[in-house]
Amino acid sequence: MATFFSAKFVVSHEANRMGYRLSGPEIRQKTGKPVSIISEGSLSGNVQIPPNGQPIILLAEQTVGGYAKIATVISSDLGQIGQAIPGNLIRFQQVDLATAYALKRQRQQNLDHIRTILALDLLDAKGGLYSKGEDWLPHIEVDDNLVTGQNPASSKAAGEAIVELLRK
Repeated sequence: MATFFSAKFVVSHEANRMGYRLSGPEIRQKTGKPVSIISEGSLSGNVQIPPNGQPIILLAEQTVGGYAKIATVISSDLGQIGQAIPGNLIRFQQVDLATAYALKRQRQQNLDHIRTILALDLLDAKGGLYSKGEDWLPHIEVDDNLVTGQNPASSKAAGEAIVELLRK
């Protein structure tokens, strides 16, 4: 495992949506251990070590595997792995479960923020206006009409009005 976590691996040309084969230092299995195992269920992000010692990161549509699994890429990093192209370098870092969950929450918050920005840009392009006064008083106006304010009871109508505006 020391080699696995200290080495840099290169995404090979044998990389597709099913999995990425990596090239780098050989990951040797312990003496006396089988090089293959009985096929078993796999998850996106599982890292398998085939007999040649070059890691394979399993991705989409990979449901079973028969090579030893030594690690799993955390879910918050799978998108970055999926964007890698042949020749890119990948390093693995060991993290505990609490860190993995914290990184997942942070990634979700970042994505939510991006979605909000994109939605506001689209709303603006369609003639809507989002403004925020006091911290407790955000509101949306469309054609100078207040669509929603601080009243939670208006949220359903506001949501419907926003969806309708974005469909135009």
